[in-house]
Amino acid sequence: MSARISAVIGLAVLASSFAVQAGAGVEEQMGPQVFSEPSIESAGGDDPKIVTAVESAVAVARKYQFRYDASESPKGRVVVTALWKGRPVTLTMRFFWKEGALYVASMLSQPGDLSLKKRGEKIEGLYYRELSAETTQRGLQLYGDPNERP
Repeated sequence: MSARISAVIGLAVLASSFAVQAGAGVEEQMGPQVFSEPSIESAGGDDPKIVTAVESAVAVARKYQFRYDASESPKGRVVVTALWKGRPVTLTMRFFWKEGALYVASMLSQPGDLSLKKRGEKIEGLYYRELSAETTQRGLQLYGDPNERP
C-alpha cells in the first residue's frame, strides 16, 4: 500500500474516530465561546489551494465561534482557540504540499487537567470532522501527516 493511500485511510479513520468521540453534545458541554481578543483574518497567500484550505479552517472556526489567527496564512498556518468551560484549547495547523498532494500537520494544546479528561480531544474531533466536510465541499483532498510540525 502506498504511503499516500495509507495517509488517506489514516485521515479517514482519524476523522471517524473523532466523530465518535465528539458525539452530539460537545457544543453544549464546552460552554460559551466568548473571547476578549478579536480573531485575526487571513493575510492571503500565493497558492490558491493553500488559501482555500486556510479559508476552510477559518470558516469552521467561525461556525463554532472559536477565535482564530490566520495571520500566517501565506505559510499555510492557522491557530484556532476554543474554550472548554472558559479554558483554552488550541489547535495549530499548517497546510502544505508534499509529493504533489495537499497535507495538514496539526497539534493540540490544552491544560493538563483537560487533557486527562480528553476535553481537548472532543473539541478537536468536532473541529476536524467539520474541516474535513468543508474542504471536501470546496473540492480539496486533504491528507494528514503526523510526522510534520504545524
